[in-house]
Amino acid sequence: MHMIQNTQSDPQFEWLFKVRESTQVEAEFVVDGHSIIIDRYFIDNSILWIIDFKTAGQAEHESIEQFVQRQKLAHTKQLLFYKEVLSKIYKYEIKCALYCPSVQKIIEIDSKI
Repeated sequence: MHMIQNTQSDPQFEWLFKVRESTQVEAEFVVDGHSIIIDRYFIDNSILWIIDFKTAGQAEHESIEQFVQRQKLAHTKQLLFYKEVLSKIYKYEIKCALYCPSVQKIIEIDSKI
């Protein structure tokens, strides 16, 4: 319940969950015989956003910056693979992000960690 309340009270909630014709949720793709499921993606201002939801929270004595870095290290490879898959389908600029409701944070992922 805490994560749901955090999500609904997050100032970024409206942008993240805005109704868009392009939005896909739990979108499944088969790549080289393996299935991947992308939590949410949508087109906003000619940018295709890939959003992956994570329930991780800050560890004890971990700063928000340390938490962000830990999440990037753990999930960059996954998100960049999703980006590669969708780049073969869509001709938009693609951005990837993690959404962590425990800290009400959208963490943008790029190829640099």
